[in-house]
Amino acid sequence: MKILSSTTNRGAIGAAGALTVLIAVMGCGGSGGGTPGTGGASGTGAGATGGNSGATNTSCSLDTRLGGFAVQLVEMAGNDPYVSITGGVRNGVLPSEVWQQKGAASGACRLMVGPMLVCTTPCTNPKICAGQNQCIDSPTLQGLGEVTVTGVGTAPITIAPVQNFYSASLLNPYPPFASGAAVRVQAAGGGIPAFSLDATGIEPLAFAGTNLTMMNGQAFAFTWTPPAAASSARILAKVEIGHHGGVAAYIDCDLPDTGSAEIAAPLVSALIAEGAHGFPSLSLTRRTTSSATVAAGCIDFAIAAPVERGIGVCPTPSSCIVSCDPTGPATQCPAPKTCKEDYTCG
Repeated sequence: MKILSSTTNRGAIGAAGALTVLIAVMGCGGSGGGTPGTGGASGTGAGATGGNSGATNTSCSLDTRLGGFAVQLVEMAGNDPYVSITGGVRNGVLPSEVWQQKGAASGACRLMVGPMLVCTTPCTNPKICAGQNQCIDSPTLQGLGEVTVTGVGTAPITIAPVQNFYSASLLNPYPPFASGAAVRVQAAGGGIPAFSLDATGIEPLAFAGTNLTMMNGQAFAFTWTPPAAASSARILAKVEIGHHGGVAAYIDCDLPDTGSAEIAAPLVSALIAEGAHGFPSLSLTRRTTSSATVAAGCIDFAIAAPVERGIGVCPTPSSCIVSCDPTGPATQCPAPKTCKEDYTCG
């Protein structure tokens, strides 16, 4: 078993960014086996006192989530696949991560929008705005002692924190476990009491994601390769089309791992109405999860295989987004159009 590293030099900024990645992997909370938003912090076992949550395929709701851990299967073209283990737990919920559902869900999918955090008098560091003119202490990562991950590779992996963030990488064996194999994360305890969370191994995700275009007023269908063996894994799908324009909106879907899915036309139109900008994407994540409630909120654990692909978006039948890089050559856009700050030709 070859471990690439067990520490990180990224510091507080890097840790915050990695926790944002964890949010993406974990999704927006809710039960993995049902309609998004109906679950949340349903792991009510002894997670805060050293036991296992016992809640299969659950994750924390965003309004209770303090953080968690993820074991990710990372595959990028031109590079060897590897396993990334990351995690951290804050002492409070970060207001900027508490997104809300907008409108009615459609099957397993829903539209999510970012929070409106308004403080007419700016908050003084280290306080941050929690909305409605409320300044709160910024939640910070807390020490959990040494963290041990078992079931990944041929031997347990013990990780010491750096600035209370945990990170390790494993190059081989890959995949590091069989589908359905038991995987556990255990924390010795510190800012919160010792805890452990269990999930199960998954197969890597094969998702070509080619020639996908989201058309206003039409359902958006996509496919991936289902697992070879029966599994408890779910698929988290996330469509984001306005990131480079500063639009805080996306669609997420909690799906059975059958190999195909469709987002209904009304939800597609609702997302496009929020704004479409450069480099829209569809990401799929095969995952198993568990969660547990602790005194300050909720923590979760995911085994995940994320894959992201670019897609086309057409707000009208005759007008489709052409993506570009403002720092790139002018030839990216057909004359007389130029590349705008939102990464589109216009």
